[in-house]
Amino acid sequence: RVPWERLPVASGWLLIAVGGLWFISLIVGKSPWSYDMRFTMLTALHFHFAGFALPILTGQLIHFSQKNKLAVTNVLVITCPILLVSIPSVGIGIAYSPTIEIVASISLLTCCILTALCQIYCAGFIKSHGGWLLSISATALIASSIMAIIYSVGEYTGSQSLAIPIMIVSHGTLNSLGFSLLGLVGWTICPNKKTC
Repeated sequence: RVPWERLPVASGWLLIAVGGLWFISLIVGKSPWSYDMRFTMLTALHFHFAGFALPILTGQLIHFSQKNKLAVTNVLVITCPILLVSIPSVGIGIAYSPTIEIVASISLLTCCILTALCQIYCAGFIKSHGGWLLSISATALIASSIMAIIYSVGEYTGSQSLAIPIMIVSHGTLNSLGFSLLGLVGWTICPNKKTC
């Protein structure tokens, strides 16, 4: 049996190292590829949430669904590798190709929405406050993903309707406090550690 829950966790640890390198370049004041420092900061932050928190929480979700033999396990096992490839592909697209960026962004965000729907489904089996927190966490991921799709399409077509300052406040807050923090707390307070 392939331990699918370990794949996203291992990837999360790898991708946080990438985020750490971007963060170090921000502190040192030397941005890779001569990007401006705001872009460097946003890349560092993005790899900490999309590159670390998302894979770690996805791994926990796969673990929970497999242990409880839930129907969403197959969806998660198919979605997970696509999600993990899409995360760095977005960065590659930003650096080199708008076409790669839009395809990778839509792929990543579709996987995020599917993962969030699976998390809401799984949260229904958790009879504690953790289940509620996981549902709210997943809803925040859906909302931030829809915003990111609107932003990505606008960036690609040149008709931007969501500016970076709006995305920082709304998308950033939904991902950091909504999805990541509530998701981590939700899984931590899960009452049955054998199945959670």
